[in-house]
Amino acid sequence: MFIPESITLSIYDKACSKYGITWQTKAKGNPVLEYTDEEDINYERSTKVIGACTDGMGSIKNTAVFEDVLPSKRYRYRVGDVSGIYSEDAICQFPETDSDELSFIVITDTQDEANHGTWFGYGYEDIMNLHADAHLLIHTGDMVQESGDAELWKKMLHNNRDFFLSMPMAYVTGNHDYWGGYLHGFRHTAAMHFNTDYPVQDTSNGFYYSFDVGPAHFTVLSSGDSMVTDNEGVLEEQYNWAINDISSTNKKWKIVCVHNPFYSPGKYGCRPPLDQMALALRRQFNKQFADLG
Repeated sequence: MFIPESITLSIYDKACSKYGITWQTKAKGNPVLEYTDEEDINYERSTKVIGACTDGMGSIKNTAVFEDVLPSKRYRYRVGDVSGIYSEDAICQFPETDSDELSFIVITDTQDEANHGTWFGYGYEDIMNLHADAHLLIHTGDMVQESGDAELWKKMLHNNRDFFLSMPMAYVTGNHDYWGGYLHGFRHTAAMHFNTDYPVQDTSNGFYYSFDVGPAHFTVLSSGDSMVTDNEGVLEEQYNWAINDISSTNKKWKIVCVHNPFYSPGKYGCRPPLDQMALALRRQFNKQFADLG
């Protein structure tokens, strides 16, 4: 009943000094995260963090936070229950936060309803062979085809666990995370799978947040406001937050992540009327982004 499933490792706080972990169980127990040096295979010198749990999608969402971890150090970790039930070990490494260089990976739309991430698995092997120095993952939405289907999350994350659990992920909500036909009656489906300290907001149609790593400031937006604005851009609350957030950073690189493309040769970027959101986002942000560098 307490066997961990659908485990994710994510950016937690704005300074990237903490990292969140989330996993699902069939029943509510006493969740725990345990992490240690990579060489400590018996967890003799481990740190144990008691987690928290809330209702998930027909399951229990369990969360905990890595604290006081060192950039570039490799950690061995597992999650589970204080009763002694644990996941298999994973090895992760966190990005340098004070460096003037940063290598990170961007992926998107991994949803693969028929093969549950098998094809993506071939891709991530190439990614890691080419970019072994990267320790940050940006996923720009639509991890699974139907965000309200817990089984799809379980299979995608389990089949690609070596990749997803090796570095923290900054997740950007995509349309499969907020379009009603994909939710199976649930709400906040993406937020149920990641432990990130978001600004106070309604996460029904996605979430927005920001963080700093090395020379870069990342502003993560949600195009899910289109569910409320009828494809007329983001709500005023998110817009004002975004402009204030980008204005407040002095980082050399200012990077905005959003699922719906501003510019694209694909149907959502240039095919009327499917390009309405792209056109609205351009009207809202183009000049501001240019002015803010």
